[in-house]
Amino acid sequence: MPSHIVLGGEALDIHIEHVAKSYRLGQVDVIALQDVTLQLPAGDFVSLSGPSGAGKSTLLGIIGGLERPDAGKILAGEQDLTALDSEGLAMYRRHSVGFIFQSFRLLPALTALENVMIPLVPLVESDEAKQKQVIEALDRVNIAHRAGHLPGELSGGEQQRVAIARAIVNGPNVILADEPTGELDRRNGELIMQLLRELNQSGAATIVVASHDPDVVGAARRQVKMEDGRVVAETA
Repeated sequence: MPSHIVLGGEALDIHIEHVAKSYRLGQVDVIALQDVTLQLPAGDFVSLSGPSGAGKSTLLGIIGGLERPDAGKILAGEQDLTALDSEGLAMYRRHSVGFIFQSFRLLPALTALENVMIPLVPLVESDEAKQKQVIEALDRVNIAHRAGHLPGELSGGEQQRVAIARAIVNGPNVILADEPTGELDRRNGELIMQLLRELNQSGAATIVVASHDPDVVGAARRQVKMEDGRVVAETA
């Protein structure tokens, strides 16, 4: 991996072909995705919208290699994710994907710097090189001046910036954001979306954002609407 952040240095096309996914809840099978086909060109900025249960988060999880589909195929570049074993998916997540969650998911006992360092721990690099990467990521989202602070000492907007720094510290080809502004007030939500636009424009990383918020949906270059596990509309 590079010792500096190069977002989208080898941006990936994502091809989702006839993907289906269901879950067993008690005695009931819940269908999350039904025959979803979607093309995400390298460098795209796409929003997924739709009601709760539409399948947005499940689709993000499958694109990110956190879940496997029951049927269909996911191509990231030329790699078929459905053909990878658990170790292969872990490598894909580690080197190609950055995740941003609504609840931030920062470890409360670690500083901002230490939280952003987590994705780098398995990598064979010197501590000095890793710390340089972390500081660059924090600086890119304008939060480096708070590197030594614990999450509880940061505002919601600052915590989300730290979470974004953690997502980009490895220079991912794809950034997946699940309700990234859901815990924020409108001002901080707008700042986060502006930051995602800047990351997309300057780094050519493909960004996929799932959200109920019409302002977040409208900020994307392309909108995909989902209902009942299906893609029902696409607008550019």
